[in-house]
Amino acid sequence: MLNDDLMNVHAVGTAIDRVDIVRHVVSTTLPKNSNDDPIYDVPSNLVTTLQLLNAMLHYLRQRCVFNISSETETSRHTLIYMQEKVLQVQRRYLPGHRFDVPMSVLDNNLATNQLRWAPKVTLDDRITGPLHT
Repeated sequence: MLNDDLMNVHAVGTAIDRVDIVRHVVSTTLPKNSNDDPIYDVPSNLVTTLQLLNAMLHYLRQRCVFNISSETETSRHTLIYMQEKVLQVQRRYLPGHRFDVPMSVLDNNLATNQLRWAPKVTLDDRITGPLHT
């Protein structure tokens, strides 16, 4: 785990150089706050994610796998359950917020049309399966 500032490009690169898997689950804002203050949200979330992707391409170029989308509706509980199996941790429920995103379906039509890309593995297989599938 990286316990540093994602805006620290050197620290991110050093950490990525030592790992085989990168799971980006960091956010500095909640969905409600991101709309309230996009001037803070863009550099602290979007820019740092782009920096992370650049570092991944630099350090993991030969073994990098991006999963754009499985285009499958997935509840946050299902996603957490899948990660629990891999990380061998147990969830602890906290009170929800009215602005929590209950589920997310990513649309991969642009990637399919422009890049001729299509998902080859399911979300469950990507999370729980071996790295090189």
